[in-house]
Amino acid sequence: MDKVLSSLIEGVTSGNILVIAVIVAVAIIFNLEKIFGFVDARKKVKIQLIEESLTNSHVSEKTKEHLENLIETEYFKSATGIYLEKEVREALIKAHLQTNGELKFKHFKRSIPYLKYKNSVLSVNIGIMSKLAFLYNSVFGFLSIITGLVFFMLPALSDDMSMTKIIPIYGVALFLSCFGGLMLIQSFPVISARRVRALLEKIDQK
Repeated sequence: MDKVLSSLIEGVTSGNILVIAVIVAVAIIFNLEKIFGFVDARKKVKIQLIEESLTNSHVSEKTKEHLENLIETEYFKSATGIYLEKEVREALIKAHLQTNGELKFKHFKRSIPYLKYKNSVLSVNIGIMSKLAFLYNSVFGFLSIITGLVFFMLPALSDDMSMTKIIPIYGVALFLSCFGGLMLIQSFPVISARRVRALLEKIDQK
């Protein structure tokens, strides 16, 4: 850890942003387990405090009812990564059960930003900006991956190419491919939202 801090300080004083970025990224990667452990511990402490409050004689029945709902919300978030109020959560679970396994729960999870809950009914609303972002990410993500693959093939098409030239080309190819893949991943929520909308229109939510 001391070596990492020394390298980081050296990078800061020399103004080398690349060195700083690499050191921070490596430090985060090697400490992911500790980071996730800390976050998980905080969640457990929060749930424990809520459960202790339920046994407190000074807490009113109305407050206890609210805390019980809050515990359910926290457990649901820990299990699925989704934070939803009770009514919306139960409507989402009910809608998923009514699909009879036709659509995996992960699609409902991805579509959360586009879900609307009104009059006890779930609906999906994909705005114009989301549609434009989906189109942009899909088109340029695909083009970026194709360009990356072309760069990967360039060394094989040349008879005179040294390793000093090949490595930078492969670096660019890898960057373009990863960047394109990330852009395509950004389009997944809209794809899932469309599938969820199609199913919500077929089932009876009342």
